[in-house]
Amino acid sequence: MATASSSEEIIERVSSICNKSPSEVRAAVEGVGMSIRIRILELLLEHGALRFNSLHRELGVFKGTLKWHLEKLERAGIIASFKFRNSRYIYIRGLEFRLIKKLVKDYRRRRRRSRSSDLVNLLRDMCFSDDVEDLARRYGVEVSAVESLQRIVVSAFGNARGDDCFVLLQLMAIFTSS
Repeated sequence: MATASSSEEIIERVSSICNKSPSEVRAAVEGVGMSIRIRILELLLEHGALRFNSLHRELGVFKGTLKWHLEKLERAGIIASFKFRNSRYIYIRGLEFRLIKKLVKDYRRRRRRSRSSDLVNLLRDMCFSDDVEDLARRYGVEVSAVESLQRIVVSAFGNARGDDCFVLLQLMAIFTSS
């Protein structure tokens, strides 16, 4: 578990990323279960984004307990989650670029699975289309999932659209291959 000094370092790093004051981050992590919430933030800083099940395995806590801690951090605006099909990704707000990098990296690792290639294809198609309902229908996912992913892409890439957005995705794929 994190020590008191490293807890403060984690709080400082997270506050600078998610655009919250250190006191706001501290208020969200203090109290019962503080060590679990600090460890969640530490893991997210280390990995950029993690699936819910990966966090569950790393922490060794009940899923209900983990969900409660994640909801507390999400209500405080420190973390966010993105659900695509049956996977829920957790990330620190402000690290949307690292979430997309994680999605691409997961795809490269599991590229033989058609569902993971759907996500990368959806990311690519989002560069060229704003029709959320059409994209959701084409990929068989909820409109809310496409809207969430669209907000994440805008946070990560700004207003890059079309070929500019696609080139950023390709560069990300190249740099996550190692």
